[in-house]
Amino acid sequence: MKKTKVYLSILAIVLILSFIAIVSSQEITSDPQSMPLWLKRGMNIFNLNKGNVGIGTQEPAQKLEVNGGIRINPEEIRPECAEKISGTLWVNEQELGNSLEFCKKLTEREGEQLIIKSSRLPNRDYSFSCVDSSATNKIYCFGGADGRQRILEYNPTEDIVIQRTLIPSAIEGLSCTESSINNKIYCFGGYRNGYTNQIFSYDAETDSISIEPAVLPQAAGYLSCVSSSTTNKIYCFGGNDGNRLNQIIEYNPLSNDISIKNAMLPSPRNSLSCAEGENNKIYCFGGGDNNGYLDEIMEYDPETDYMIGKSARLPSPRYGLSCVKGEIPNTIQCFGGYLVDQIIEYNYITDSLTLRSVNLPTPLYYLSCASSSANYRSYCFGGLDESSSSDRITEYFIGTGSSIYRWTKVA
Repeated sequence: MKKTKVYLSILAIVLILSFIAIVSSQEITSDPQSMPLWLKRGMNIFNLNKGNVGIGTQEPAQKLEVNGGIRINPEEIRPECAEKISGTLWVNEQELGNSLEFCKKLTEREGEQLIIKSSRLPNRDYSFSCVDSSATNKIYCFGGADGRQRILEYNPTEDIVIQRTLIPSAIEGLSCTESSINNKIYCFGGYRNGYTNQIFSYDAETDSISIEPAVLPQAAGYLSCVSSSTTNKIYCFGGNDGNRLNQIIEYNPLSNDISIKNAMLPSPRNSLSCAEGENNKIYCFGGGDNNGYLDEIMEYDPETDYMIGKSARLPSPRYGLSCVKGEIPNTIQCFGGYLVDQIIEYNYITDSLTLRSVNLPTPLYYLSCASSSANYRSYCFGGLDESSSSDRITEYFIGTGSSIYRWTKVA
């Protein structure tokens, strides 16, 4: 009898402890008459309600309806956009304010393709500078060798080209880039009956131009300028002021300050092409120096002001090529160059080059390419071959058949 009582006592204790464990794992926020609607699992809680959840409303019409404001991650660091967080909204904090971004999934159809678009430039042209605007998801091309002051707007979704406002003067060999801090496009230098030191900005949303108070240290063209997403400043590499330059210039869009960095290119050069990688470093390809054309790939770290040459080399020396952030993560794609029709892909993590299986329609240099924020494909405009310039617009994508994930600005 005593043993039975002991066993019953032990059983009672076990049942009581089990009940306490169950209750402590449940955070009851529902009607006390019913079972708990919230259960705890590890560090997470989940809802058992089969209907909708309302905050500030008793009659929610969707799975979650909030009558009031929602504050999204004001202090958290934005994670990498990947499969598990596809569809996530995130507020990206910046010095001038913040922006709402969306982790977007894009599934490519299989098969690498280069498509000549139906739309054409208004006339054959080269030596202009084309930039994607994350504010409008359209591409803007500035200046050109044909002597016009125009800005052309290209809509990749609809394949339409229209003319926007005029730039301050007809110019070629300028370099433009979108600022990571205010989404305006800044254009530097250029050439027309002499080099210029002018800097102007373009607001794609309002179609307005502003001439900035700052100027380049010297009048120069055929440089390559890139915006850094870590320092929120713009860096311009090389160029020509009558002589080739090896300098790196830093421009601050907020303060309008400009300075020459301590780091330098290995030799004075112009007509190189630079692009920022997802590792926040800037990579510069090719160009021409006083000894000829170059096959070098240089890596610049804006945070440490450090420049280093990479082991990988271009398949052949070239200048007048155009390089953009690649469709595949951790890559940069470069198009054309003097008497070159190749499309190459550089992986800066493995420091390796891949020669893509499709080529440009003809060898082209002084073309200008941009990676579209609308669909992550690359678009190349115009260019010059041995005999004439081009009015073509080409669309390039690798088409792996796999999904690509990128943060895309919503507002």
